[in-house]
Amino acid sequence: MSKKRLLTLGGIALCTCAAISLAACGDNGPNKSDITTTPLAVPTNVKVNTTDDTDVEAFSVTFDAVENASSYRIYVYRDGDTKAKVTSTTTTTGELPNDLEAGKYNVRVMAVGNGITYTNSNGSAEVEFELKTWEVKPLGAVTDIAMDWDFDIDAAQYPTLSFTGVESSYVQYYYAQFFAADAQGNKTGDEATTFFTIPSGGSAEVEYMLTADQYGDLTPGYWVAEIYAKSSDTDRYTDGATASAKLAWTNVSLAVPEVTVKNDSGIAVEVENHLDLYEGVDFVFNVYSDEAGTDLVATKTVEYTSNYSMFGTTYTNSASFTVVEGTPGENELAKGSTYYIAVQVKGEDGIYSNSPVSELVKVEAANAGSGSTGGGGFPGGGAGGGPGGGGASLTIASIPAFASGAAEVKFTVDAMGTACNITGSLNATPTDGSTYSYTLSGKGGMNETITGTLELKSDNTVVCVVKGFGPFSDTTFNGTWTVADGQITITLA
Repeated sequence: MSKKRLLTLGGIALCTCAAISLAACGDNGPNKSDITTTPLAVPTNVKVNTTDDTDVEAFSVTFDAVENASSYRIYVYRDGDTKAKVTSTTTTTGELPNDLEAGKYNVRVMAVGNGITYTNSNGSAEVEFELKTWEVKPLGAVTDIAMDWDFDIDAAQYPTLSFTGVESSYVQYYYAQFFAADAQGNKTGDEATTFFTIPSGGSAEVEYMLTADQYGDLTPGYWVAEIYAKSSDTDRYTDGATASAKLAWTNVSLAVPEVTVKNDSGIAVEVENHLDLYEGVDFVFNVYSDEAGTDLVATKTVEYTSNYSMFGTTYTNSASFTVVEGTPGENELAKGSTYYIAVQVKGEDGIYSNSPVSELVKVEAANAGSGSTGGGGFPGGGAGGGPGGGGASLTIASIPAFASGAAEVKFTVDAMGTACNITGSLNATPTDGSTYSYTLSGKGGMNETITGTLELKSDNTVVCVVKGFGPFSDTTFNGTWTVADGQITITLA
């Protein structure tokens, strides 16, 4: 005689012999003598389906509908289990419990009645299935990386990156990086010039137009693009291998420079349409004494760069020429003479096609001086529009009085109208009294860090150096200090 064992299914204790049977019992509510109860039919045609036999969430259980059933219970268990895992559904399709481990299982389905007129059915015939073990593996690698460098800034059309992606629903996104390279395709640095994510989309062929920010850091030349697929579920897939491609942005035609000239003090020449050009190219400023542009008397070459700070952006898109009375020296011009100025943009051979020469601009050297230009950024910038030139100002008129030997001093830096507070902490009090040294720290208007030093010397002179402050790095202020009634007063210039 076979031994009986008790199988608990969802709280219902059922007797089983050679085959496990789910008898309708236990949870059908109270009997009433005036109500006739009818057991529901047993569900039939039970099937376990899957699109991936290693993923429990890819399984489903289907069966035929039972008339008058209010819902269904799906029981899942292994041979030898005394308690089943249960899921419920109100349709003829149900899911497996999502906490199953790999192995072989049995499934049975029970139709659930309303507990009054219809009682639960017995369990369906047993159906076996296997949940297999998944081996974690990497996503595939992208291929066929290419770049269309055409762009139209006015139409907001930027270069387009394309590649063949990875055919998998587990790709969360693609991660792309661009590194500067030499002509042979070797990276010239370990830090990416630009990096960004690309939506997976769902298509194997990916085309992605860069945004203005992503494209803005790229200039004509040689690049290495690296791209990999990011996994959305690392329990099933790790990130794909990084694919690399050599990209060349070459044969770029440079725009004709548009030139303005000022002669208030010396002669200042500026390229107005510099934003249509690329950092790293050279502006060649030529000054001629004749209208035909054959007698070259002065020339300067300026590399086009930009400098970003909390106060804006400055560009080296200009040059200045000194005007003197009497005989001019090299690259100097004679006051009272007429000159003709032209500019050409030149770039590295193989990457750029040099621009045509601009039209000659006639100018009178009316005033002696060194010349100055804003350089497309700060007004009054020095020759070439370098950062912090001319009109860019950082000032400290004075430092409020503080106690002699105080551990702390506070004052304000005025950076082109922006007030930034600085705290000085006493660094050392020499025994000979020669110097009081303070370490400066503070925050600028864009939350950038300001550092520096403040030294009070025994000869009553002061040196204050402000560092790490946008275009005003290493700005030095000299002054004097006096002491009265135990208070030190500092005046700077």
